[in-house]
Amino acid sequence: MTEQSEISDMVQRGLNLPPEQKLYFNGFTISMTPHDFLIILQRNNETVFTLNTSHTIGKTLGIMIQGIVDGFEGKTDQPILTLNEVNQRIADAESRRSE
Repeated sequence: MTEQSEISDMVQRGLNLPPEQKLYFNGFTISMTPHDFLIILQRNNETVFTLNTSHTIGKTLGIMIQGIVDGFEGKTDQPILTLNEVNQRIADAESRRSE
């Protein structure tokens, strides 16, 4: 089995999980200790899940997510705004309206 087919199989198994084993989040907090990463997942500002992972897995996860984002942005020729960028644009728009 090729790496791509293994990834496809893993994705399909994930999609087939029952609803109680799926999690949506729209916010997060990340902290790092000398031992590991702590990732707090939030939905509508409420903590819904806590993840702990090793530095190696945390770094690898970050690199892989960035690679997927870069690929998507390249294919669509459209950048995905970060939460900080969205908040700044909203603040700028509100500032212009109040002038």
